[in-house]
Amino acid sequence: STKKILNRKILENFIKAGVFDKLHPNRRQLFESIDDILSVKSDADQFSLFENSYPELRKVPEWSDSEKLQHEFGAIGFYVSSHPLQQYEDIIKKFHFPLITDASKFSRTKIVAVINNVTVKTSKNQKKFAILHISDTSGTAEVTLFGEVYDRSREILEIGNIVLIQLNCFKNEGQVRFSAEDVQKS
Repeated sequence: STKKILNRKILENFIKAGVFDKLHPNRRQLFESIDDILSVKSDADQFSLFENSYPELRKVPEWSDSEKLQHEFGAIGFYVSSHPLQQYEDIIKKFHFPLITDASKFSRTKIVAVINNVTVKTSKNQKKFAILHISDTSGTAEVTLFGEVYDRSREILEIGNIVLIQLNCFKNEGQVRFSAEDVQKS
């Protein structure tokens, strides 16, 4: 039924977002056991949280930290526990890469970011280009990859990939726009 599908989707997103971490810390184990959890029949009058009528959870290892973060982002549109770039903070500072929120101060710069979404489009002259939705610990941005830059880097344009982007910044109708000159997987 629609109600059951809706409940399942909500439950999946709650697990991915870490809502049940205090009750059970292994998100993947809960996620993989959703069918077993949902199949438990309860009599509304008799049901007690303190009864031992729980299903046995599947024996699976926890998601890696990066998988956890991608699931958080996929479920609710932002990261909860940390940001995938947190572990690279020292390197970013050492090489003086600006954060996304500061990138518009430069007409040309390099930034390190994580890819949160990729949209591929076709221009009027039938050339493919991509719009990357990226983020770092300071915020989010959209970066357009045209022609040759898109062709060169399309293999690495995957959600969750951490990339080094040679960025061009320009203002268009009062809006700051970013395009990529080069994208490399870090």
